[in-house]
Amino acid sequence: MKKFIPFVFPLIAICLVLFLAMRWYNSKTSREGTQAKIAQFDDTTQIDNLSASDSSRLKHPAQDEKSVDLSGAGDAKGQVRYDVTNGKVYMTLTASLPDAGKSIYQVWFKDVNGESKKKAFTLVNAKGGYVGSAAVSADMLPFEVVVSKQKTADDAAMGATVLSGVIQKDSNSPS
Repeated sequence: MKKFIPFVFPLIAICLVLFLAMRWYNSKTSREGTQAKIAQFDDTTQIDNLSASDSSRLKHPAQDEKSVDLSGAGDAKGQVRYDVTNGKVYMTLTASLPDAGKSIYQVWFKDVNGESKKKAFTLVNAKGGYVGSAAVSADMLPFEVVVSKQKTADDAAMGATVLSGVIQKDSNSPS
């Protein structure tokens, strides 16, 4: 037994070093994989309002455009027409919603697998219903489009959800 005692301390030290190295490697690889998804819609996410010509292009169906039907409670219904071009998702939302009265309808973009969200734009009551359009980076795909009823445009918290739908990442769209 006395001839093995000199090897015990170095063996314990080697095991400790291996344990710490494995722990460091696992923490480093797990952080790198989730770092891009931690705050998908944060303060740095830029959402552009579309010009009238860009949004009118999406109101009339084209062959390469995609659409997502929005689901909700009651007689509220809507649709998002979108096109992924030049690294951006250009979209127009049209909805048939009850009169908001003194409230307004706002559109929020929400992370599908998380809780991060960002106010995108306010819907405007036009002849054919409520309409709004925006563009956001295609790196945000997939994300959920949520229409909520707000008391004022300055509300920082999302109100009651009226309509929602998910814009998926297309397999042949550029990323």
